[in-house]
Amino acid sequence: MANKIFIIFIIINTLLFAELCAQNLIISSESASRGEKVIFEVSMIDAPNDVKSFGFDIEFPHDALSFHADDYDIGELLEQGYGYLTLDELSPGRIRVGWFTMLNYKIPKHASGSLLNLKFSVLNCNDSMLKISTLLDHVETWPFQNGQLSLIENNFCRMDIDNNNKLGLQEVIFLMEYLSEK
Repeated sequence: MANKIFIIFIIINTLLFAELCAQNLIISSESASRGEKVIFEVSMIDAPNDVKSFGFDIEFPHDALSFHADDYDIGELLEQGYGYLTLDELSPGRIRVGWFTMLNYKIPKHASGSLLNLKFSVLNCNDSMLKISTLLDHVETWPFQNGQLSLIENNFCRMDIDNNNKLGLQEVIFLMEYLSEK
C-alpha cells in the first residue's frame, strides 16, 4: 500500500513539475547562412490565462542580425480578433512588441499558436541568440524560451579566419597555403 501511495505521489509531482517547466512564450530556433534571410516565429503555447494585452522586448546582436521592421507577418492568434499591434526597433538590437485587443476579443486560456513571424538578415558567421525581456501585462509572469540562430557554415565563413566579415590578408595567406598544398 505504501508503495502505491509513493508511486502516485511521484506521478503527481512529475506532472506538476512538467507544468511548471513549460515555456508559454517561445521564439523559434532557426538555421541560416551568412547573407540569407531568416524568419523567427514568436508563438504562445498553452496560455496559462486569458490575454487581452501583452508587451515584451526582444534583444539580439545587431552586428549579427539585421531586423526588417516593416517586413513581418501576423500569426493566427492575432489575426482572429480585432487588436492593435505595435512593433518597433527601439535601438539597434532591441525590438519592442506590444498588442492590445479591442471590443471583446481575447486570446483564451490554453490557446496555442503563432503571434508573429519576424524577418532578419544574417550579417556574419556567428551563432546568435534572440532574448525575450521586459514582459508586460497578461504575459508578465509567463515562462519563456529564447530563440537561437545556428549558422550553417558556408565557404565565406570557413575562409573568414579572423571573423571580421572581410576577406583580408590573413584569409589570402590561408588560401595561398591551402592551394600550395594541393
